[in-house]
Amino acid sequence: MTDKVTNAVRDFIENVNKTYKGGVAEVGGRFEALSLARFSTGILSLDCALGGGWPFGRIAVNAGMESTGKTLMALKAMASVEEYDHETKQHRDFVDDDKFTAGTALFVDVEGSFDPEWAASNGVTEGCHAVARPEYSEQAIDIVTAAIEENVFDLIIVDSLAALAPTKELEASSEDWQMGLSARLINKAMRKWVGKINKVSTATGTAPFLMCLNQFRINIGQFVGDPRVLPGGKGQQFASSIILYTKSPDYQDSKTKEMSHVKLSGTIQKNKTYVPRMNFSYSVHLQDDEDGAKQGDVDNLKQMQSLGKKYGLIVVDGAKVYFGDKVYKTQKALMQDVANDPEMYRLMWRSIVKAAVGKII
Repeated sequence: MTDKVTNAVRDFIENVNKTYKGGVAEVGGRFEALSLARFSTGILSLDCALGGGWPFGRIAVNAGMESTGKTLMALKAMASVEEYDHETKQHRDFVDDDKFTAGTALFVDVEGSFDPEWAASNGVTEGCHAVARPEYSEQAIDIVTAAIEENVFDLIIVDSLAALAPTKELEASSEDWQMGLSARLINKAMRKWVGKINKVSTATGTAPFLMCLNQFRINIGQFVGDPRVLPGGKGQQFASSIILYTKSPDYQDSKTKEMSHVKLSGTIQKNKTYVPRMNFSYSVHLQDDEDGAKQGDVDNLKQMQSLGKKYGLIVVDGAKVYFGDKVYKTQKALMQDVANDPEMYRLMWRSIVKAAVGKII
C-alpha cells in the first residue's frame, strides 16, 4: 500500500511539473520555506527581533505614523544590502573578492521624497542602487513586478502604499469618488508579487526582498479597539511575511540644547519567518555631535554593549571585562576597540545575533 501511495505521489509531481514546465511541486521537505537567506537591517536590535535580519524572497510591510523611522529603516537596508553578494546572498566576508557582486536596491519613490544627501548620511552608495519615480499606481506596480521578474535587485522598496494613486483618480474630477479603487489595485499587486517571488525563488533559489512602507489612518467614530487602519486594503496584511509597526519618536537634545538624536522603537506585529511580537529600539543621530558621532549613525555600539552582557558574551568580573580571550579594564575600553576594529565589530555583531536567534548573517 505504501509503494502505491508513493508512486502515485511521484506521478502527480511529475505531471504537475511537466504541465507547468518547472519545479512547481516537490516531495515534501524539499522546499525549505524557513531556511531563508537574510541580510542585516543595519540596526542590531532589529536584527535580533526579526530573527537575523530581513529575509530575501519575502514581503514586509513597515507601517507607522509620520516621522517614526520607516524611510530610515529602508535606507539602512539599502546600505546593508551592498555588503551581500547578489548571487549567493551571503555577506562579503564569506565570498571570494573576485566573485563578489555587491547587492543592489530599487527605491520606488512614489512620494517623491527620496533625499540623496540623507541617504548618503545613512551609508547608501549612490552607484549601487536605482530610484524610480512613477506617476501613478499602475506604473509603480508594473515597475516592481518587472524588477521581481528580472531578479536584478536584491531589495525593492515601495515608499509608500498610501501614496499610490490610480490613473482614474488622477484624471477624474475631484468631485468624483472612486471607492475602494486603490485597495483593489494594491490587493491585485500583492497577489502578483507573491506569485512572481515564488516563481523566481523556485527557478533561482533566491528572490529579492520587497519592503512596502505605509502610514496609518484613523477610523472616524471608532471608540472600541485600535482605530488605526492601513490604507490599501487587507491584501497587504495577508501577502506579507512581516508586518512591522513603528512607534512615536522621542527627540533628545545635545549638551548645547540643540536637537541631537532621536530614539525610535517598534514591534514586529507579524512574522512568519520567526517569533512574532518582538520589540526593538534604537537611537539615530540627526547631526554630527561633539562625541564624534556622525549624522545618520545608529547607536549600535551601545546596543552591542547591553546585548553582549545580556547574552553572556561580555562578562564583567570585578575590575575586569572579558570578551572572548580579550581582557579589558573597563567596558569603555572594550567598546573603543570594537569601534576601531571592523573585524572585531562584525564578530561581536554576529555573536550577539547568533546568541539571540541561532543564525549567522
